[in-house]
Amino acid sequence: MPNSYIWDDNCEQAFLALKKALVQPPVLATEGPFVLSIDASDTGMGTVLEQKQEKKGRVVKTIIACMSKTLNASQQRCCTTNKELLAVVTAV
Repeated sequence: MPNSYIWDDNCEQAFLALKKALVQPPVLATEGPFVLSIDASDTGMGTVLEQKQEKKGRVVKTIIACMSKTLNASQQRCCTTNKELLAVVTAV
């Protein structure tokens, strides 16, 4: 099979490390603005909620949540502005 791969111990260890990293801090700070980034295309939409935090004298963005969704046929016929607004409403 041309698209097959071998899942070995290195793959398993990398996967477990990734899973662990995804559930570890950084945690939300009490200060720092939240930023909601959205985008919509002809067939889908996506959003990212981030929090800006200062760490060691630098401002960094910490991703809090992500979402993506495929648009149905009715939604795909909407204009770009309405698709972008739908992404905002869906995210909030």
